[in-house]
Amino acid sequence: MTRPKARVPHVKFVLRRGKHYPYFDTGLTRGDKKVYNRLPFYGTPGFWDSYNVMKANRDKRQGPTNIITVDELLHRYEGSSKFKALSNNSQTAYGHAFRHIRKAFGKAEAEDLRPKDVLTFQSRTTAATGNLVAAVLRAAYSWGRQFELVTVDPCRDIETQATGSHEPWDDETLDAALKSTDRIIRLGVHLLFYTGQRIGDVCNLRWSSINDGHVKLVQQKTGKRLTIKLHSALASELDATPKSSVMILADDSGKPITDKRLRAEVKKFTGGKFVPHGLRKNAVIALLEVGCTHKEVQAITGQSLQMIEYYAAQIDQRKMGGAAILKWEGTQRESANSWKTSTERR
Repeated sequence: MTRPKARVPHVKFVLRRGKHYPYFDTGLTRGDKKVYNRLPFYGTPGFWDSYNVMKANRDKRQGPTNIITVDELLHRYEGSSKFKALSNNSQTAYGHAFRHIRKAFGKAEAEDLRPKDVLTFQSRTTAATGNLVAAVLRAAYSWGRQFELVTVDPCRDIETQATGSHEPWDDETLDAALKSTDRIIRLGVHLLFYTGQRIGDVCNLRWSSINDGHVKLVQQKTGKRLTIKLHSALASELDATPKSSVMILADDSGKPITDKRLRAEVKKFTGGKFVPHGLRKNAVIALLEVGCTHKEVQAITGQSLQMIEYYAAQIDQRKMGGAAILKWEGTQRESANSWKTSTERR
């Protein structure tokens, strides 16, 4: 086991048989010798949890000698078992928020951060980023209060900002993307639309994921295992795609296409009007409109039945609304014809 590059306060590392064993200085003594408690190896999930408990106990005995910054609070939270239990996608999203937080508040004392500071930050960025930063700060400070690293809650009474929904693409834009001469756009949209999956899962697809006319995947967000039959349009697109990498989505040099790059390509292609996640809605709507049951849709997208029922209600409303207008118009025509016939008879 290795030791950290930066010094960890009150911890010494003892090298034995090629391993660095960490010991915490409790601040106590027995006779003329300091009392050290053994910590889990650095880099393991339990290191920071144990460290923070021991440090909190030491601080109680000696008084608040150390004032931590926001940056240090985030650093300790990143090393905790709480953070490491998050999914890979969540850890990536938190990492994005950490960069914003460190840039805006990193050097400030963690105890001094207030709701007005977070609100000021939110007023200067997008709603999505503002919501993410608030959520991550809330999680980090909640964890920090458990270990008595902080006492405040800088996200108290801060409400989630409205971001709008990821609308399904209109037919014209979807058709243009499916026929695009840009291979990345064409292949990416085929995969997103005809599998109904999230962008992260699509970008992680390998050629080995395709077998016997099906694509197999494990959703990053939910952990669900799905086996989806290839739509004929997607199968044709895959047959025409050169295998330049083990990943399906890759450029001509074999470099995998990341979700960040695909988002940027889609934004450029649609002029910022649509986002990749909207195609997940397109897929659900298309499946429902051809008569698939809710369970059949769920077997492809992996969504909850409640979410699928929400889409179905929207489609039913549109269909019923259209039928109602036709009936209304028909009644008006019948009334007009009846009045005309009656007048002619007179």
